[in-house]
Amino acid sequence: MWFPLTLLTAFLWALINVINSGITKRYTKDPSVILWVQVCFSMIFLTMIGFLTHPDPRMSLVFLPVGVITYLADLLFFWICSRLDISVMNAAWCLQSVILSAAGIFLFHELWTPVTFLGAVLVILGVLLLSLRASTHSFGKTALFIIPLALLYIPNALARKVALTAGMPILPIFFWLLLCRDGLAFTVPWFLPSERRKIMRTLPTLPLSFFVTCAIPITLFFTVEYVTLRALAIGPLSIVSVVGNVQPFFVLGLAWLLHRHGHHLAPNEIVTKESIRIKALSFFIAFIGLALLALSQ
Repeated sequence: MWFPLTLLTAFLWALINVINSGITKRYTKDPSVILWVQVCFSMIFLTMIGFLTHPDPRMSLVFLPVGVITYLADLLFFWICSRLDISVMNAAWCLQSVILSAAGIFLFHELWTPVTFLGAVLVILGVLLLSLRASTHSFGKTALFIIPLALLYIPNALARKVALTAGMPILPIFFWLLLCRDGLAFTVPWFLPSERRKIMRTLPTLPLSFFVTCAIPITLFFTVEYVTLRALAIGPLSIVSVVGNVQPFFVLGLAWLLHRHGHHLAPNEIVTKESIRIKALSFFIAFIGLALLALSQ
């Protein structure tokens, strides 16, 4: 059951990332402005969840350090979003899956069969080929973008699996991980005069469509976070993280559709014949890897 759930999360993350890339392309490239507006919508959802679930406030102390790191990761994500193709950025999740796979094997004693190992290698190779060969930047510059991004999101993924393994219910984990991150993203700008002035100066210049568009990825985000927790509750961290790597292929399809129809939210993505050939080969390699992973379960 975890396999289709993980594919669903990959598709939803792809949709979120495509929309966010379109926001940086069409409206504003400032990560703090985008994140603060999106977090305003997120706090509405979290307030409703808090009233419905009455979570234990002591759990916030456990997840607060993770929330700080994830907040920094989100700022970096939006900053990189305006500088790299969205499919190239997914090399970060590929690197992240390698580290999480090692964590799953050594920390949670997850076992891999030879077929599982071969499938994982093919998925990672396919994503790396897609992300690095299709990039307009040098390998070194691309690596400087994606390595910090991958490392900053790792504590969040590990915290979810550790909490689930310890027997914590899904909803409190879901609530506190998001509140610790979004609460910081909402309040920190108010204590930084330069950030506060920048946000207040920028917001009146943005059209209503910007705010509507920002609400869409947050709605999808809450869905994907819950589905991810469900997948991690029943699936191994190492394999779930590898399967999630198919996200760039969903990104490619969505980007192609938006560019083809001239949509205003078409993301930063190269769709030349050469890039499409590289991406098609990458997809073929990763698809064989996914098939092997599915057969090994």
